[in-house]
Amino acid sequence: MPQFRFFLRIALFAFCAFTLFLSCAALTPSNTITLDTGAGGSIQPSTAMNDFPLVVDMLGTIVAVSEIRMKGLNFEGANALEFVLLDPNGRTYPLLRREGGSMVFDGDYAFDDTGLDNLSYLGSKVVPGSYKPDTILNERLYSVGLAGTWILRISNASSITVGSLGSWQMTLSY
Repeated sequence: MPQFRFFLRIALFAFCAFTLFLSCAALTPSNTITLDTGAGGSIQPSTAMNDFPLVVDMLGTIVAVSEIRMKGLNFEGANALEFVLLDPNGRTYPLLRREGGSMVFDGDYAFDDTGLDNLSYLGSKVVPGSYKPDTILNERLYSVGLAGTWILRISNASSITVGSLGSWQMTLSY
């Protein structure tokens, strides 16, 4: 019987130590960083894709994505734009699929999991702000490796309208 109590105490001690280890690991803070392309470019008409790369040379894996921000987005067209994020492995994460009607973008727009559910309009202008993406970013990007070329792909279905993007950035924890 004394041997049983000894083993029971050892098992209890091991369980408590393991539980404490998991609690500490969950409380370990991650690093947060904003990665910026620094430059954008034109959004050409009738092209399947306009790619804006962001090269990341850091090691680590994503813990959380705070936002994907497009700075200086200017475009006016009818149901023309679609935004997709591509990770270094080529997996796609839709941010915004085409919506019906005329859309005018003029300003800074962000996609994050806590943004507004739907685009807000003032007439046909999409109000600059933060919106929920079509993909839940934190769920899909958790544990994706950082290193490599990330791409913001903007598809323009318009046959004549040209737009522009100042730059884009990704804020994440790793």
